[in-house]
Amino acid sequence: MISLSGERASADIAAFENFRELFSDLVATLDLSPSQIYNADESALFLKLLPNRTIALQDEDIAAGRKVIKNRCTFMPCANSDGTHKLPLMFLGTAENPRCLPRDKSQLPVYYKHSKKAWTNRSLFNEWFHTQFVPLVQAFSIQQGIEPKALLLLDNCTAHHEGSKALESEDGLISVVFLPPNCTSEGQPMDQGVINAIKKRYKKKLLLNVVLAADEFSVDDRLKKISLAESIEWVAEAWDEVSACTISNSWKKLNKNDRKEEPPPNDLNDSIPLNTLVKSIGKLSNSVYTEEEIRCWEDDWVRDASGNLVTGDNCIYTDLEIIEYVNGTENKENENNDETMEEEWLEEPEPVTDFQRAIGSVDFLIQYLDKENMLSEVAKLRFTKNKLMEHEYNKRY
Repeated sequence: MISLSGERASADIAAFENFRELFSDLVATLDLSPSQIYNADESALFLKLLPNRTIALQDEDIAAGRKVIKNRCTFMPCANSDGTHKLPLMFLGTAENPRCLPRDKSQLPVYYKHSKKAWTNRSLFNEWFHTQFVPLVQAFSIQQGIEPKALLLLDNCTAHHEGSKALESEDGLISVVFLPPNCTSEGQPMDQGVINAIKKRYKKKLLLNVVLAADEFSVDDRLKKISLAESIEWVAEAWDEVSACTISNSWKKLNKNDRKEEPPPNDLNDSIPLNTLVKSIGKLSNSVYTEEEIRCWEDDWVRDASGNLVTGDNCIYTDLEIIEYVNGTENKENENNDETMEEEWLEEPEPVTDFQRAIGSVDFLIQYLDKENMLSEVAKLRFTKNKLMEHEYNKRY
């Protein structure tokens, strides 16, 4: 663990500028290439949140507000600074073995773990670092023919520490460095467009699937039918679709030798813009969304039951939730949320359309080819699946 933390201040731009100098010197001292410098950062994801909920939550009672917010997970992207190595997302749910997921979690396209509130904690992060990050970085280094050493940049969240012990690989070649306090928004690479790109891609997949679901179901029922397995698949695909160029651009503020500011490329396929999909949802639910509501939804600005702003950060839990968690008095129904959500829809199978049959066939091929490690073919099929869904949407709307 290498600490380069500066003095705490409110708006620590000066501390970040100082850190940039120190970070550049450290990279030079360790003789690291861009492919050996990594960043990871957690963010919350509201799995089934539609634009109307960003405003409606403040008008609902506590129970209703908690019902919406409990469909929330934490995910953590990690990649090197040139985007040549993207690790599988760390995905934190609330249930250890949701009904819709395989018992063998290694079959999932993400590194799945759970905690009661889907919080990242020190134990989960340390386990990820030693069992995922270090081995995968070492394997990537061997594949690239470079020395298996790396530096992982993290914010100063307490979950990222390992107490008094340095957080590093056994051989000491892979270590971490911490940003100064209050500098995450200023220079945390994953916060400079990468996490936003993942969320927007996920939201597009969510809306497309809600719009194209069977006509006999209401919007709320369509949302209920979406399983945790599907959400995991969509967020993993969203991460796969984020380009190396977007990741590389996210490091520009931190790169001391490259101060040229360039707008990030449009990493979202806008053949069907999010705004258009939102309006389609509005027609289905007889709702009209303002541009402000849509913007708040895109930026994860949510109001809780007390009217307080709830952002898409990792620390987004209300005082009431924290007190209930500490006292162990939270509603037991919430502990098995993912299980309950699955049980509601085990009874009547819906009629299968040709479109759904086609999508199911593509999904089967993707799963099969993924097991056979034919990754280039998997990428092509995922692209085909997206095109099929967009084609079906354009037919209907």
